[in-house]
Amino acid sequence: MKLIINIIKIILLIYAFYFISKIEYSTLKGLFNKTQLYSIFILIIFHSFRSIRFFLISVEFEKNSKYRDSFIIYYISLALTVITPGGIGQLSRIKLLSDKGFTNLNIYNVLMIEKITDVLAILSILFFFIISSIYNINLYLILTLSALLFSVIIFFGYSIVKVISAFISKKTIETKQSSLKFINTLITSLLSMPKGNLIITYLYTTALWFLFIYVLWIGLNSVVNINFLESSGVFVINSIAVAIPITFSGYGLREIILEYTMYDNNSYNTIAVITLQYTIIYLISFLIGSLILIWTKYKLWMKK
Repeated sequence: MKLIINIIKIILLIYAFYFISKIEYSTLKGLFNKTQLYSIFILIIFHSFRSIRFFLISVEFEKNSKYRDSFIIYYISLALTVITPGGIGQLSRIKLLSDKGFTNLNIYNVLMIEKITDVLAILSILFFFIISSIYNINLYLILTLSALLFSVIIFFGYSIVKVISAFISKKTIETKQSSLKFINTLITSLLSMPKGNLIITYLYTTALWFLFIYVLWIGLNSVVNINFLESSGVFVINSIAVAIPITFSGYGLREIILEYTMYDNNSYNTIAVITLQYTIIYLISFLIGSLILIWTKYKLWMKK
């Protein structure tokens, strides 16, 4: 099975390079102008704020957390996530958090809250994209309604999960099943983060992903005619492609979805530009994380 998945990954990667080969030479010059430098600068800001988010989540479960540690852990796992297949970036984050004294339960809490808020943020952006595409309504109004809707979902979802936890706890006492006790432990540990903080984290996460979409948009818009709403759709499609574990960072699957949803068969150049723009974003992200990793290894070496 693993061999089949790796073969699919290679095929999809080749398919992505096929699209990149469709870029006209004149277009390539547009990808490396002052606008692209500006988008890279905003990307650096985006990652800086993401590292702050990682720290704020970590503090919820480990009060002695330090921002410096969170900063290093975030950037090292970022570099490994970009350059390696599978979940090696996440595994490195688990290892680094463990080295800093986090218990297994607290590591689980931090990573789950990260995933939950990221998924909710992407779903709200998807909602924003679909409603904006269907109805001619002010984009800011739709964005506000989207944020309010998902905040309400979190508010009531939190209460529902509490009820489920209480039910499981009762069943655990009655049946004495260790599996139920384990599941309830995982659920109740997540609930130790107040619902207000969870909503704020979701809103913060959504705002950061819109900042990322802005990076994507200004990079693309300097070359091809694409608006911010379309960039939101591209972002959602990329998020789906990356989440399905049969690709290298979404390569290939992203291009297939774009070809058969947002763009017709005559848009090879547009899809190729999108692919190359994501490649630039990934390379810059990897470079930032790698420099942090080299710096930390150098500091450790100097101490010996």
